[in-house]
Amino acid sequence: MLNDAEMDGRIQGVSICAGAPSITHLLFADDSLLLLKANGENAQHLRHVLQIYETCSGQKINKEKSSSVFSRNTKSQARRNFMEILDLSQESMNAQYLGLLVYMGKSKASVFAYLKERVWKRIQGWNEKNAIQSWQRNID
Repeated sequence: MLNDAEMDGRIQGVSICAGAPSITHLLFADDSLLLLKANGENAQHLRHVLQIYETCSGQKINKEKSSSVFSRNTKSQARRNFMEILDLSQESMNAQYLGLLVYMGKSKASVFAYLKERVWKRIQGWNEKNAIQSWQRNID
């Protein structure tokens, strides 16, 4: 439905640069990440698509777990209008999708520092395990 709405020009996805294909959504299991230009027209059409989805699937979208993230150059009035049309109450700058931040800003080093730390801890665990196994072999 989202692809059809984009192909018909009812919604506009986002693209990473001029000439690149636009993306309207990423889906994984029971999570969805919707990527749209923040304007009233897109919000109205998205609301309509989501209502059809709820009616046809019998599932209800949990707006308590839903949030919006906007680019820093989106005007505050456009943000409020978009969220009001979709009946969303949360705007989040640190929302995550599949464990990664949706919005990263300019400092990639600070955003991925946790990942570097987790990998380092894993390597240290392997080193310790390897050292213990070597020590046990020497005793036997």
